[in-house]
Amino acid sequence: MPSSSGASNEATAASRGVLYIAAAKLYFMIAGAVIEFRLPAIVSKVTFGAYGVVVAVVSPINNVLVTASIQSVSRFVAQTPDRAQAIQRAGLMMHLYVGVPVAATFIAASPLFAYLLGDQSKTPLFMLAGLVVLAYSFYAVFVGTVNGRKQFGKQAGLDITSATLRATGILGMATLGLGVAGAISGWVAAAGFILVISTFVVGTPFGRNRPAESFPVRELVGFFAQVAVYLI
Repeated sequence: MPSSSGASNEATAASRGVLYIAAAKLYFMIAGAVIEFRLPAIVSKVTFGAYGVVVAVVSPINNVLVTASIQSVSRFVAQTPDRAQAIQRAGLMMHLYVGVPVAATFIAASPLFAYLLGDQSKTPLFMLAGLVVLAYSFYAVFVGTVNGRKQFGKQAGLDITSATLRATGILGMATLGLGVAGAISGWVAAAGFILVISTFVVGTPFGRNRPAESFPVRELVGFFAQVAVYLI
């Protein structure tokens, strides 16, 4: 039976975790608002409109992949913390069958998206945005791992860093006069950087850290699919 002091420490840690995540989400919203208010002052209305169209198409797909990945990995890690590395590895393997195909399909469908919008010039922009989907799908596995471990400070730090890199990348590339392609490229670069950073902050389940046991990828994919359908 857990001691009262142990229960109190867990409650305190949980409360602190809620504050960390809430602060990170608030920061994320502020960073997003900075982009929305500052970008129109840097680029033309046409460029800002094109950026908004691309974001509107890619964000729902990206958000479903990220949210479903975080919830799936976090759920299994929280249930069996001693198997966290095996679950993390299964999550990364999962996106060889989910994240990669979804990103590849989005990129391949870019001409169709542009055709439906009546503007073929947006084809390369959608293709660039597909790389964001690819990077964030794998990044979400690392976030789900620390969430399941109840390492909310690390999760908040990653979220804040991600939001900062995204705002800096988008606004920085636009400031250089690279237009909407530059803004989307800045977002792609930010997604790539946060993926690399997360491997150092969370660690990878490969090499010396490779888990002795495995976790069934199919089980993770099954739960991921349920969450994704619900989100859609």
